[in-house]
Amino acid sequence: MTKKIFILGSKGFVGSSVLSKLKKQNETLVALSRDNFDFLSLDFVEYMKSKVHSGDVIINAAAIAPCKNFDQLRVNAQLIINIQKSISEIPNLRVINISSDAVYPDVDGDISEEIDSKPSSLHGLMHDFREKFISLTHSNLLNIRPTLIYGYGDPHGGYGPNLFLKKLLKNENISLFGKGEERRDHIYIDNLVEIITACIDSNLVGNLNAVTGEVKSFYDIAKIITEISKNKIQINYTERNGPIPHNGLRTFDNSKLLKNIPQIKFDPIEKNIEKILIKYKNEK
Repeated sequence: MTKKIFILGSKGFVGSSVLSKLKKQNETLVALSRDNFDFLSLDFVEYMKSKVHSGDVIINAAAIAPCKNFDQLRVNAQLIINIQKSISEIPNLRVINISSDAVYPDVDGDISEEIDSKPSSLHGLMHDFREKFISLTHSNLLNIRPTLIYGYGDPHGGYGPNLFLKKLLKNENISLFGKGEERRDHIYIDNLVEIITACIDSNLVGNLNAVTGEVKSFYDIAKIITEISKNKIQINYTERNGPIPHNGLRTFDNSKLLKNIPQIKFDPIEKNIEKILIKYKNEK
């Protein structure tokens, strides 16, 4: 029997990008989203039980993210419970769970997969719970932990490249927290998709940081966007209401990623910004 690849959350930013990539590879795909199923319903559980078989692959990108409050945490918990109800008794499944670097605590130096999860936010707690819950029934589990994701088609507009690009497209000024001096690792959506799809047929289990190993400040990213676009919008500074997140610096060890997916190549963020702007221009 030909293995099927189930993409849960296929209309989301990550899920839809993975779906688009796998369609080009002529894989046998089952795309599931809130458009065609209520993941909190018994119908979803029964459907999955009838369709998923031993040897299939589950790519779980279904979540309310970012998780910002207790109600969203509760829904995310019920969502993963329903997914587990539907697949927990099916043997030999390959499960690729899209998690987040938010499960890690702040540490001195680079964050590697050897560091135990200790989330300090509701979003991190949500992902930590999902990882641990799936691991109760599936040993062939890979948790992919991306840092901040940016790219064309992002629906959230979270602080960073995605928000700055949306401001640019609306011809609005970019406002930074403080002077935008905190430095973070940002991963381009195409690179994340390459990592996810490369792991489908691999034997890699456990946790994997989906990170570039490079950091840029939010000010530098805003400057790159304005310079590449040649737009005259301004970069403004705003006073912080609290301490600088992650002590201003959060760096990652990507040696496990480079060892297991040696073909991965990370273009400079300047080049990726250019590609994104071209796509938005063509869209118009």
